[in-house]
Amino acid sequence: MDHRSSEDVVRADRRFTWVFSVVLVVTSLAALFRYDGPAEGYWDTYITAPAMHMNKQLVDFRTKNGESAYLDVELRGVLPDDLIDIRDGDAAAKAKTTKDNQGAHVPRGFGVITKDQRLIPGVVASAEYAFFGQLGFRILFAITVGLLIPLCVLLYREVVPGHDWAGLFGGVVLAWNPYMLSVDRMNANLFVFPLMLGTLLLMFRLDRRSNATWRDIVPLGIAFGTVAALRNEAICFVPAVSYYMLYGRRNGPNFSRRFVELVAVGALTVFVMLPDFAWKQWAFGNALMHPSQFNHFHGWRPTFPHRVLGDFNGLFNWPFHTDFIRTPHFGYPTYFLFFMVTARALGTGLSALSLIGLVWLGKHKRTIAVTSVLWSTPVYLLFGPQENWEEVKMTFMLLAWAPIPLLLSAGFTWATSTKWTLPRKVLVWAAVVLTVVVFIRALGAIDVPQDARWYHRFPKADKTLNSEARAGLDESERNDWTYFQSYETPEEITRERNKLTATLPWPAQYLPLSWDAVREWSEMQEEYGKRELVVLEIWGYIYGSRK
Repeated sequence: MDHRSSEDVVRADRRFTWVFSVVLVVTSLAALFRYDGPAEGYWDTYITAPAMHMNKQLVDFRTKNGESAYLDVELRGVLPDDLIDIRDGDAAAKAKTTKDNQGAHVPRGFGVITKDQRLIPGVVASAEYAFFGQLGFRILFAITVGLLIPLCVLLYREVVPGHDWAGLFGGVVLAWNPYMLSVDRMNANLFVFPLMLGTLLLMFRLDRRSNATWRDIVPLGIAFGTVAALRNEAICFVPAVSYYMLYGRRNGPNFSRRFVELVAVGALTVFVMLPDFAWKQWAFGNALMHPSQFNHFHGWRPTFPHRVLGDFNGLFNWPFHTDFIRTPHFGYPTYFLFFMVTARALGTGLSALSLIGLVWLGKHKRTIAVTSVLWSTPVYLLFGPQENWEEVKMTFMLLAWAPIPLLLSAGFTWATSTKWTLPRKVLVWAAVVLTVVVFIRALGAIDVPQDARWYHRFPKADKTLNSEARAGLDESERNDWTYFQSYETPEEITRERNKLTATLPWPAQYLPLSWDAVREWSEMQEEYGKRELVVLEIWGYIYGSRK
C-alpha cells in the first residue's frame, strides 16, 4: 500500500514529467544532429531514392570520379517502369538513346536504383521529403529515435503499472547504448523499432479486457501489418503474437473467441501488406518473392551448392553449408555475433540485469516473459545460419531487441524493490555477470575459418584477382563500400575478436562514433527544401563492375 500523501504523489509525478520531457527532447535533438546523411551507403539509398522518385525527383547517381553513372535516364513517373534497364530488350529505347548520343550507344541505368528494390520504407520516407526536402529524412530519423523513449515507458506501464521510472530507464538504455548510437543512417530495422514496441504495447493491453472490441483489434492488426510490410522478417514474430493472444492473457475470453481475434489480427496484417504484395507481383512477377531473388537482378549473383536449399545465391552457414565458417572481416560467425555485440552494447552489468529482469518477469508475469523469448528466439534462428554479412546487416539484430527495454525495466524494478537486501541483490547480480562473462569468453575461444566463397561473391576483394584489393579495414571503414574490395588480415581479425571478448562491465562502442554538431547544423540549413541529391553509385563498386 502506498502511504505517501497526495501532495507527495503529485510532486513525484511532476518530477518524473520534467525528467521524462528533458530526456525526450535531448534524445530527439541528439538524433537530429547525429544523422549521417540521406544516402551514404546502399541500404539507406534503397530508402532515399524511391522516396524521392515518388515525389517526381530523380537521384543523380555519380561515380567516385564525379561522372554520371547512368545516362539518358527518363522518368515515366510509374513503377516498375522506372526499374527497367534498356539492356533488357527495349529496342525502341535503345535506338532513341543511340540517336540522342550521336550514334554512340550509352547504356541507360535504372530510374530508381536497381531491380532489387524495396518499396514500403521508401513510402514511409516520401511524405517527409515532400514537405521538407532532404531535411525530411533527418526529421524522420529523429522522430524514430525519439519515439523509443515514450513507447518504452508506456510498454512497461502496461506490464507493471506504477513503475514509470523503470520504464524510462529501459528506454534510455535502449536509445543511448553505443550500438544504437552507431546506427546513424536511414535504416528500415531502426524505423520498425517503434512499431515493434507499439505492437507489444497493443497486444499486452488486450489483457485488460475480457472481450476485445474492434477498437483493440484493428490498431494491433495495423501495427503488426506495418511491421511486416517494412520488414518481411516479421514472420519471426508470429509465434510470439499467436502465443500471447491464445494463451497469454489472464483475463481474456474463452479460447474460441481468442482464436477469432487472432484470425482478425492476421487478416488485418495481410490487408496492410497488400501494397507490398502488389508491388512485388508487379515488379518481380511474384507477390511472395524476396527482391534479392529476382532472376534479372542487376549485379553479380553467383550460386553456391547448399544442403536442402540446393544451388542458391546466398552464403549460408552450417547446417546448410558443409563447414562451420564465418564471413571475412568478422572474427566470429553470425551465430555468435548477435549475442556478443549485444553484450558489448549493454556491458556485462546491464546484460546481467536484463537476464535477471527476464527471470523476474517469469515469476511475476510469466506469459510476458514467454512472449519475450518467443519474440527474439526466431530472429536468432533465422539469421544465425546466414553469412555474406556486413555491418549494415548487423542491424537485423535490432529486430530481436524489442523485448530488451522491457527486461531492463523489469531488472530495474527488481533492483529497487525492498523484498531483498542490498547485499543479496549484489551477490545475485555479480553471479549473473560472471555467467555472462564465462558465456562470452567461451564463444570467443572458438576459432572459425573464413568463408572462401565470399571472395568469389565479391571478386574485387580477392587479392589474387585484383591487385588493387585493400588489405584489411579500419573500424571507421567497416560500414563503407570499401568493405567489398578488401580482404581480411590477421591483425584486423585479432582486433575484432579482442573487441568482442573484452566483456567490459559497462556499455562499450562497437563501431566508432563521429559527431560534429557544427557540421550537422550547417548541413541542416542546406537540406531544408533542397530537392536534388547527388549519390555515389555504390553497386558497381560492390559487384566489381567499377574500380
